[in-house]
Amino acid sequence: MKKLESVSKRLQASGGSKPEASLLNVRCLFDAVVKEFPATAKFLTAGANVVKAPHFENAVVKVLSKKESKLKQTEIQAISRLVDTHGNDREDADENVDQSFADRALRDTTQLHHSRYISLDWIPSTSNEVERLFSRAGLVLTVNRRAMHPTTLETLLFLEYNRILWGPQLVASAVQQV
Repeated sequence: MKKLESVSKRLQASGGSKPEASLLNVRCLFDAVVKEFPATAKFLTAGANVVKAPHFENAVVKVLSKKESKLKQTEIQAISRLVDTHGNDREDADENVDQSFADRALRDTTQLHHSRYISLDWIPSTSNEVERLFSRAGLVLTVNRRAMHPTTLETLLFLEYNRILWGPQLVASAVQQV
């Protein structure tokens, strides 16, 4: 039971020192659980009924694990909108400006694999973010605020959810400018 609890806690951890688990990390954890507890295979494998977009999820996991050559046609189609149309050259040009020759040489040896897709680390692995948003929406949309315009609700939720992007100084500065 402690093994399952540790997996559960790791999947729920985000913020602080532990970033939210990527789809690759979740797949690795689920595969380990299935290996240890075969009865969970029906619910935790990549092809389980609970997976709403298995081709997309499998494709993201393969790209994150640098196995793009193993992508099936259906998986390529599922992530076709995530192809990096600007290429890695633009990023390299921006990064090379402030880097020494030694830094560039070390970076090049650690980044031998150049994906044809944009970075997919940002794709959330669970519905935790959506659940948090709905929870906050419930806190904002109280009985007294039911007549609120949807745009106002959206703005309040954006500000509530992205508190790291603003603070009292920014609000004071905005008020002074008006």
